[in-house]
Amino acid sequence: MALELIPPKPLRQPSALSALTAEQRYWKSFKNQLLIPSPTSFAITHISSPPIGSTNDTFAVTSGTRVQIYSGRTRKLTKTITRFQDVARSGDIRKDGRVLVAGEDTGRIQVFDIGSRAVLKTWTVHKQPVWLTRFSPIDLTAVLSASDDRTVRLWDLPSGEPVNTFFGHTDYVRCASFIPASMSHLLASGGYDSTVKVWDPRSGATSPVMTFKHAAPVEDVLPLPSGTTLLAASGNTISVLDMVAARPLQTMSNHQKTVTSLSLASSGRRFIAGGLDGHVKVYETVGWNVVSTAKYHSPILAVSIIGSGECVDHVDRHLVAGLSSGVLSIRTRLSAKESAKERQREKNMDAILAGTAESHEAKLAKRKRQKAEKRKLDLVGESADVILAEEQRQVAPKKERPWQKKLRRGLFAAALDDLLDPKGLDHGPINILTLLLALRHRGAVRDALSGRDENSVQPILSHPNQQSTLPPNSPRPLLTIEQVRSAARSRHTYTLFGACALGAAVFYFANVEAVPISGRKRFNCYGDGVSTLSDQQLKRILYEIEGQGLRLLPGHDYRTLLVKKVMGRLIPVSGLNHYNWEVWVIDDPHNANAFILPGGKVFVFSGILPVTRNQDGLAAVLGHEIAHNLAQHHGEPPLPGAFFAMQTIGGWLLDTLFGRPMSRKMESEADYIGLMLMAEACYDPREAILFWKRMETLAKSSDSFEVPEWMSTHPSEN
Repeated sequence: MALELIPPKPLRQPSALSALTAEQRYWKSFKNQLLIPSPTSFAITHISSPPIGSTNDTFAVTSGTRVQIYSGRTRKLTKTITRFQDVARSGDIRKDGRVLVAGEDTGRIQVFDIGSRAVLKTWTVHKQPVWLTRFSPIDLTAVLSASDDRTVRLWDLPSGEPVNTFFGHTDYVRCASFIPASMSHLLASGGYDSTVKVWDPRSGATSPVMTFKHAAPVEDVLPLPSGTTLLAASGNTISVLDMVAARPLQTMSNHQKTVTSLSLASSGRRFIAGGLDGHVKVYETVGWNVVSTAKYHSPILAVSIIGSGECVDHVDRHLVAGLSSGVLSIRTRLSAKESAKERQREKNMDAILAGTAESHEAKLAKRKRQKAEKRKLDLVGESADVILAEEQRQVAPKKERPWQKKLRRGLFAAALDDLLDPKGLDHGPINILTLLLALRHRGAVRDALSGRDENSVQPILSHPNQQSTLPPNSPRPLLTIEQVRSAARSRHTYTLFGACALGAAVFYFANVEAVPISGRKRFNCYGDGVSTLSDQQLKRILYEIEGQGLRLLPGHDYRTLLVKKVMGRLIPVSGLNHYNWEVWVIDDPHNANAFILPGGKVFVFSGILPVTRNQDGLAAVLGHEIAHNLAQHHGEPPLPGAFFAMQTIGGWLLDTLFGRPMSRKMESEADYIGLMLMAEACYDPREAILFWKRMETLAKSSDSFEVPEWMSTHPSEN
């Protein structure tokens, strides 16, 4: 008895590549974000994370003059410690979860009982702000501290004096850590002298045993669990340091701004880094590649992975980030049961919003009854496997297509012609490829192609040419060339272009206005809306100033009072009294510069005050910067170059021909308006000429390359 001939099965296209990798899917599963605003205006500077293997399920968040303790199970605030005289730093919980240590800007270190919030120990040896305090992951009584007094100290809880004091840093020490595993006796620290130093308390020496030099101040250090590799965040780079070979292994530069915090994840197989660019990046520790990225709305000052306390494997539970805006972000990775409950909750809400709650509840009730019946059958043993007979498992064969019948009967050429016919019902690349493979298996390719004339062979030759430009899973073109040509010749196209041109002309002339004082006509499509960006720029600049090791002069400093006095006479004559004016003087004698953000945020570098020499010279500088705000140059595109602002091969030429001349024109206009404001405020405008000459002399003495005027954004001094 002959078996029934089974028709060839259609081929399957290869599945498209997933848009997300397994790592990205894992880190994107940290959802259910909880945003907790700070009760004060301070940024979040530190988040403690329990060491690997710890059963502690709490974590501490340091912000301003308080340390807040959160539960890892409920994500709720459990305790708040506020017994600080100044800004608190680096609150760290011991691995047993009972004791907390924290430093503050007065130089004092305090140890607290978390249960009663009582002070157990106080050390006042440091005379400068203590930026880091940390418990040893092995010894419950050992505490490490790092301070702006350029020292690293090791403490023992029962004693009142440090066990070891290490000298060697030449600038502020902002980070330190115990090195785990086989090198648990070593310490590592990093400072604003751009070095990472390794210390050995056993030797009794106060000098480092190893030093790694970096190009920028070191913000954080993180030893890996192996104890032989150390990570250091310096500027916008992360260095991998081999402590066995005493050399750097690799440098990663994936951040755009300063990296502020590092933390271990996935039991040490991954680590995360947060920076002032608002990005949290996840790195793997084999090839040191970025495997996932998350974006936040503010610069990140602290980041940590909080594990599940009841698991020995330290399963990642929360991704916690502290933002410069004072907001604490907690993203939680749900377990399988929690994810199922969350999906069911979302389905219930969707059914309520769609008005199908009754039918949805009926389906849920039916599903519960089926589960109950199955559970009852399992109890009485009636859910045993049932073996179906052979005749019961047979499935009725599908009806053959015409080309499959011809293939079975040996009419190979006719079957191929049916599939190559564009008007045929079975025409398609999958069916054609299936037939060609079946012909090859039967050795019938020659029979299907022989005996053809020039008309019948043409579809066979054109088919590979058509499919070669469209690989599997490739998108089909939305428009063909003929459709584009037909649309270009259409009368509606000309009408649409005319309407767009008319709308652009109306928009342009509706936004043309006169600049105050100078009277120049200009196009301003932004208006006063750009000034709302000043708060974001202000926070970014303040943190960049702090990150560069600079400081803001206090309000009672004579230089700050001088700037405020001059601004007090210029603001009334400018007509910008509605601005919220604030003045900051940056202590940087090597920088002769000043600027005013939109909205009235004034920044003056102390290096420009010797160049101005007197109040009249300072009024020339501040009047120029006020003029930029008065004329709203920040909202004025460099027309006509704005219409050519596209990234083409002639981008540099367009910027030279349109952008830079317009910038020089704005600077000249600001000079003119500034002189008018000076005169109206009863300052001597002639002092501006002397100031510009002194600035020209200062620029020449700096040995900088003199840029031609046609390439500069500022007009020439001549």
